[in-house]
Amino acid sequence: MIEPEIAAAQRRLSPLPSVPRTRRDYRRVARWWELEARRRGQSYLDCLRYAANMRWAAERVAETGPGTWADLKSRT
Repeated sequence: MIEPEIAAAQRRLSPLPSVPRTRRDYRRVARWWELEARRRGQSYLDCLRYAANMRWAAERVAETGPGTWADLKSRT
């Protein structure tokens, strides 16, 4: 994917929820960060880590129900 394609895909995902709570919210945020990592900027590893965290949150929501990041962490 080239830069304009990445930007277009990210725009399709926007607006992102300011406080993700549902599985769909977390998956959308994860996808946005995965696209950001494809830009291969200086912090692309951080982008991948954040995307993985959002995928973990999406799975937690599937198991325990909707909630903020802090809610999900407290349920572990």
